Amino acid sequence: MACRLSLGSPAKPGDPIPVSTEAAGSFEGKVKTAVAQAQQDGRVAVAFSEEELTSYVALQLQAQTDLPISSPQIYLRDDKVQFFADYDSGSVTLPVRVIFEPQVDASGNARLKLESIDMGAIAVPDAVQQRLQEEIDRAFLQALDNAGDQFTVETLSIQDGQLNLQGVKR
Repeated sequence: MACRLSLGSPAKPGDPIPVSTEAAGSFEGKVKTAVAQAQQDGRVAVAFSEEELTSYVALQLQAQTDLPISSPQIYLRDDKVQFFADYDSGSVTLPVRVIFEPQVDASGNARLKLESIDMGAIAVPDAVQQRLQEEIDRAFLQALDNAGDQFTVETLSIQDGQLNLQGVKR
């Protein structure tokens, strides 16, 4: 049985975000609608809520038994994506906070750039940070259902607890 350590991890910036299959389905529906919209009029605009993102990620994590991450919470605050979760090393469970900056690369692809990882007093090695960035890039593109191949992202921003994406068909 793993134990939970409290090593000075930062507090979450808001109340717990509920996880639901409805909110995860809403996320998936918005992605499909955005792709269809781009096919019709050449433009796309979509916004995702904290609940939609948290629910989608939580259900994806439940389906992957090999990942040592559980109980995700995604807050969209201060122009950043703040990801909180529990990391299970096998013998101990640690709370973790990962901060991402939403960006658009030179090719017009949406990206979440890893800004920091906080596991309290435990330092996170650069190799782990690099691997996490690679996994986030892969998961983010997969979550958008390869829609990035179908449109060029013009803006990716956070406003009023929403992750907003706007772009044009390629």
